[in-house]
Amino acid sequence: MIRLRTLALSESTPTAQQRRSGEFDKMGEVATAKELLLFQEDLNGIESSVKSDHVLNLFSEVGGRLPRDKEKMTSTVGRFLQLSPVQQMLFSIGRRMHRMSMLSDLDDPFKVGYAE
Repeated sequence: MIRLRTLALSESTPTAQQRRSGEFDKMGEVATAKELLLFQEDLNGIESSVKSDHVLNLFSEVGGRLPRDKEKMTSTVGRFLQLSPVQQMLFSIGRRMHRMSMLSDLDDPFKVGYAE
């Protein structure tokens, strides 16, 4: 089982203190998506289940069985990276506000309105 997790920093941790002091810089959504895509693309010769089921994860729709669903999983992240910077930002904000859960939510004017 491969479970994807987004970095969350508890305020009392040394890494959170390093972030506040400027010693540590947490990657943004686009850089994280690029890293996730690279990770997914390199999962060769593996039979496993992949889940992105944490509320902090940007891509809740990424998941399935390897190798069968690899293309579906990588295409989701690839589609995000092909969006315009404005659409990437709107999806990221919508997801963080728990108003969007899938990239297709960008087609819903009501959901996009919350992000705007």
